[in-house]
Amino acid sequence: MLTDRTGEALKAFAAAKRGALAAIGERAKEYARALAPVDTGRLRDGIGCAADADAVRLFAAAPYAPYVEFGTGADPPRPFLEPAVAGHPDEYRAILEDALRGTG
Repeated sequence: MLTDRTGEALKAFAAAKRGALAAIGERAKEYARALAPVDTGRLRDGIGCAADADAVRLFAAAPYAPYVEFGTGADPPRPFLEPAVAGHPDEYRAILEDALRGTG
């Protein structure tokens, strides 16, 4: 007789995915903090991440963060969020794959 363990498998998958997304967010936050220009440290120290069941959000709380990331008419862009996210796809994929295999 076979036992249906679909529910258990789906719960394990969801837990592994949540853990992987949280780990990816923390890693991206580290990269963003390393890339952020520092004057007072407010920009760097306000970088955070939030993960839910399906996504990771990387953010900068300083109100002037968009002006640094995208530039202004007077100042060139100094991106720190976008390269932290887009610059490491293989690493983020490996974190997710390891978590789903149960090795991460």
